[in-house]
Amino acid sequence: MHHYLITLSYNGTQFSGWQSQTGDLKTIQSELLRAFRKSVKQRDVVVVGASRTDRGVHALDQKVKVSLLCDLQPDALQSSVNYRLHPDVKILNCTKVSKEFNLFNSCQKKTYHYYFSNQKNEIPIHTDQVVYVSREMDIEKMKKACSTFVGEHDFRNFYSKSSQVKSTVREITHFELSKCQFSPFLDEVMVFKVEGYGFLKHLIRYMVGTIFQVGLGYKSEDHIREYLEVEKDDKLSKKAPAHGLYLYQIELKNHH
Repeated sequence: MHHYLITLSYNGTQFSGWQSQTGDLKTIQSELLRAFRKSVKQRDVVVVGASRTDRGVHALDQKVKVSLLCDLQPDALQSSVNYRLHPDVKILNCTKVSKEFNLFNSCQKKTYHYYFSNQKNEIPIHTDQVVYVSREMDIEKMKKACSTFVGEHDFRNFYSKSSQVKSTVREITHFELSKCQFSPFLDEVMVFKVEGYGFLKHLIRYMVGTIFQVGLGYKSEDHIREYLEVEKDDKLSKKAPAHGLYLYQIELKNHH
């Protein structure tokens, strides 16, 4: 087999997440497999992604290892597959890697961004890209509350338990809220920037949902600390909607 590392960007709106599933659900992984198989005219294609994004989540820098039977120039392969991919999915970069290259062991840091707007009027062209919270929020309280999640914690109360994991302890290395320039059509767009080595299923969406509750005055930093320390039967908040979340960057160790 010949092995390639690709950088992938996608708008996740029309897809049922990253992971291939049984049935006819359209996923990013199944779309990639289809395009690669058509390009190389072979069924033997293996596609492994560094991060399993949910339904509706977007990516600017998803990393994927692809294994094929044929040896092709990366540029030619990239062009051929991009020609066959759904318009909402694009390969930004393609390089050869060794058989030994392990995508999961090579991940040094993952950065996610979550965008929301606090302006009153929703702009329809951004409905699937930015979450609108039209009620008044205390942004300063929200900024402070972000720091409560930073560090190594047991996030057992902040993830979807449907996923099997050995440990629910994770380290959040950076979590901040700031204003950003998202679009000329939107005035008030805020972005959560979250960094870590790995995340539990829906962890970021539960954290953001909790910070929303803080901003609306329903929850406090003390509530967050309590839920980080003691196992609970309920969640502190609902998950924040998926469409505000972007896999922003995956940093890899040197893979050459």
